[in-house]
Amino acid sequence: MQFRFAVLLLLVAGAAGELKSQSKQAQVLERLGRGASFEQKKEWKEAEAEYRPALALDPGSASLHFDLAYVLARQGKVDDAIAEFRESLRLDPTSAVAHQNLGAALHRKGDFDGAIAECRESLRLKPEYAEAHSNLGAALKSKSDMDGAIAEYRKAICLKPDLATAHYNLANALRAKHDLEGAEQEFGATLSLEPDNTAARIGLGNVLLAKGDLPGAISQFRKALGSNPDYAPAHYNLGVAFETGRDLKAAAQEYRTAYQLDPHDPAIRSGYQRVSQLLDP
Repeated sequence: MQFRFAVLLLLVAGAAGELKSQSKQAQVLERLGRGASFEQKKEWKEAEAEYRPALALDPGSASLHFDLAYVLARQGKVDDAIAEFRESLRLDPTSAVAHQNLGAALHRKGDFDGAIAECRESLRLKPEYAEAHSNLGAALKSKSDMDGAIAEYRKAICLKPDLATAHYNLANALRAKHDLEGAEQEFGATLSLEPDNTAARIGLGNVLLAKGDLPGAISQFRKALGSNPDYAPAHYNLGVAFETGRDLKAAAQEYRTAYQLDPHDPAIRSGYQRVSQLLDP
């Protein structure tokens, strides 16, 4: 009887442990669900508040470390994000997505060699990973390897034609290489995918200005302001276009607005002062 009682105690203890484990797992899943919901709404701080307790319950989960790293990166907490991406990869070194995201975070910190290494490892694990090709291109561009960057952007677009970031990055790289026709095409492709992409709209305007299409450039800068009226660079570039066309009053108005929005930008301040002096010698 004594032996049977002991066995019964062990069985009860085992059942209690299993219930506790199931309860912990349920809490983790609940936190994960809420965190994912916040992510969809781009409420990064709230998502972080759900992932941290989930990770405390399951610290050996590579995917939880990744989820936390991702929302930290989206909040600009790059150092913390890098630490979490590294921990995720320590637990699961075969995650191409984690290597690619770590590469992107390292790029933001200015560690271009580290970013290149992580993107290449991501592509070793998943050769047809378009986002990794695009991020590798960005890192190569930061190392002044423009031809290498262009090649990677093209690979990304070939694999995923609707990857707007790759089209945008390729457009800027081609513009830097003075391929205005190619840059115009890629800025146009970006805008066909993301019509409200203000940076692409300004990029296209600057390409048209460089090609001598002043009305086209002005039209693009105005469209940029239509979607983002308080964007100082758009006012500044519109001012440049007006100044190029010798409409100094209109240029001064745009430079003044840009200066009011961003008085610390040296190019904006210089443009404003230059045109003001021309109008009031």
